[in-house]
Amino acid sequence: MTDAVLMLASAAGDENAFSEIVRKFSDVLLNFFLRQGVSHADGQDLAQRTLLRLWRYRAKYRPTAKFT
Repeated sequence: MTDAVLMLASAAGDENAFSEIVRKFSDVLLNFFLRQGVSHADGQDLAQRTLLRLWRYRAKYRPTAKFT
């Protein structure tokens, strides 16, 4: 499934679809924050906060642009 399909399924209440998003993007987010000079512990925290925010606002997701 594409990222957009996973997000749309998440918005519809599919927790497994969101779990797949988390699996795919946890390390991507952590690496992004590490490249910005953030410590590993802070990078993990920021990645988790980002994914929690994505979960919180999943119902507002609209596939108008590339997910990443």
